[in-house]
Amino acid sequence: MWQLYNELIEEVSINITVDEVIYGPRFVMVRSGDRIGVAMNTSGTSIPPIIKESPIGKSLKEVAATIKSWNLSEASMGAAALNLYYNDNKKIEKLINENRELRFLDNKDTFVAYENKVKDKKVAIIGHFRNISNFTDKVKELYVIEKNPQEGDYPESACEYILPFMDYVFITGSTIINKTLPRLLELSSNAKVILVGPTTPMTPILFKYGVTELSGAVITDTLKCSEIIKECKYSPLVECGKEIRIEKILGGQL
Repeated sequence: MWQLYNELIEEVSINITVDEVIYGPRFVMVRSGDRIGVAMNTSGTSIPPIIKESPIGKSLKEVAATIKSWNLSEASMGAAALNLYYNDNKKIEKLINENRELRFLDNKDTFVAYENKVKDKKVAIIGHFRNISNFTDKVKELYVIEKNPQEGDYPESACEYILPFMDYVFITGSTIINKTLPRLLELSSNAKVILVGPTTPMTPILFKYGVTELSGAVITDTLKCSEIIKECKYSPLVECGKEIRIEKILGGQL
């Protein structure tokens, strides 16, 4: 189950140093120089952290390795460190130019882009997202599955019974933090799987495990993003950068 995580960590450079880590109410930020990575701040401190002292001055690779921590607050930092490395505009453009198996998609909101594609299809969404109401009148079946279910939501345990029969599965990128992503991908092997949200690492490594599209964010205004997180604002991170979507072309081998 750790193979996906080990591959994500392995590629991260050991020559990048962490200069700052900020925990906000919604997101965690890791900064190195003028580059930052962000991830959803997932609560959970019942298990001691891997890094007992300050992460400042440590290599990005060591901090990224905390994505494997069962202290989910620390794992959130690990996810942000991964995104500092992978969710870089120049890195992603180079990746696309060098891989014919990958292509950029438009930068529409994911759920807007798919509202016609899911017509008469069976769809599951792991996590609450804006714009999912666009699907309600179009899909054949719609299941919203949540860790903390609201009215009409299914609990997490429903994944085992629902996902194998879906045509499309949209999964929040924050599942990489709580370690449910590998199993969700196994259960969704019959579906087109879209990993969604600012916690999503934009790397083709994930395509090897059953993801067919990555829909994440690249932060371009690091100062504004830093201010939003430090000042505990609830502004959407898209104000600090751009949404970006990458697809593995059907039949492409990575």
